[in-house]
Amino acid sequence: TYVAETTLSHLEPSSGTSYGGTGISIYGTGFQNVSTLFCRIGKTVLEAVYMSSTPVHCSTPFFSTTVSKEVPVKVSNNGQEWTQSSLTFQYIPLLHLVSVKPSHGPLEGQTVLKILVSGMSRLDLNDLSCQLGNKTVPATVINLAEIRCVTPAVNGSGAVALSVLRHGEEITTQKLKFFYRNDAAALSVTPNHATEGGGEVATIIFREMPHELRYVKC
Repeated sequence: TYVAETTLSHLEPSSGTSYGGTGISIYGTGFQNVSTLFCRIGKTVLEAVYMSSTPVHCSTPFFSTTVSKEVPVKVSNNGQEWTQSSLTFQYIPLLHLVSVKPSHGPLEGQTVLKILVSGMSRLDLNDLSCQLGNKTVPATVINLAEIRCVTPAVNGSGAVALSVLRHGEEITTQKLKFFYRNDAAALSVTPNHATEGGGEVATIIFREMPHELRYVKC
């Protein structure tokens, strides 16, 4: 029985985080719908999911690296004989979020966040986004150490987790916190006038006390 040679053409996406878990589609010819269908990423052999005779699906394993690193990708129909040719998958180290300023803003959103990062490579420059809680907004790369995002509007005050995504995949080692505040309106100020010399004590009555007093400024 003639069995067509298994060949590889390309894979999508061709890069992902060193944390692993990136779903990749490997395109080629001659893939078989058998239980012994495997892909090999670097030195790790993994079960492949048969999609058709031309693409198969695999998830990348964890890969320990602090720099961008390319590894070969091959496919086997029997777990023993591998494709003669190989494709290349590039592992990208995770970003470290250093700080975010400001760390708080109004429920209405539109706060421009300056996020300082370390470990960014030039491969991270495309299709980045910020995730605040369960909402995602586009990110702008200022340089390899700074990202900026504009906060979305939310309904309630409180802290939300802030992380950075690439192609919808989280690429940060940890998350920061951003606090949505409900800006309180002052009902009255006593006294309502003062001398030019200053020094008078003013009493401010709020409709709703701000969540954190350090956000109150006169």
